[in-house]
Amino acid sequence: AGECERALQAKAREILGRWEAALAGGRPFLCGDRPGLMDCRLVTKLYLAYQLVGSGLANLGSASFDEVAPLTYAYLDRWTRREAWVKAYGPGRGVSNGQLDVVTLRTTCNKFSKMCPELLTPLILPALAKARGGLVGDVVDAKAVGLESGGAGGSSSDDGKA
Repeated sequence: AGECERALQAKAREILGRWEAALAGGRPFLCGDRPGLMDCRLVTKLYLAYQLVGSGLANLGSASFDEVAPLTYAYLDRWTRREAWVKAYGPGRGVSNGQLDVVTLRTTCNKFSKMCPELLTPLILPALAKARGGLVGDVVDAKAVGLESGGAGGSSSDDGKA
């Protein structure tokens, strides 16, 4: 890992450390026994971070998300099992099933591919292949993973539809 990557990993671990400290008191949610406004505003960002780490688009070094932040992972698991989460985001979009959320990753990858087209082949395509159940080392066709072209384009739609 280069200096920049190590700095990003350290920052991510620092932020997850703050989550761990906030959840260390044994409360199920940041705001107490029930979710509050702060929980509602932050959980989707945490879910995206989890998906990015799980896909390989971001990493925490040699450890997984649940190893670095077990209380935070349990918090996220509680959230994604809630009836309201399933109604809002649909079934199968949790963390305990071990599957990555292809819709979330595709939307994020589309944005990355437009901003940094040089990352498309070495980073984005393997992450999408992993999310779709392919092997990380496979050569992947951009169209097959939901991006229209292998260049800077990608899908122009950011509506989250896979």
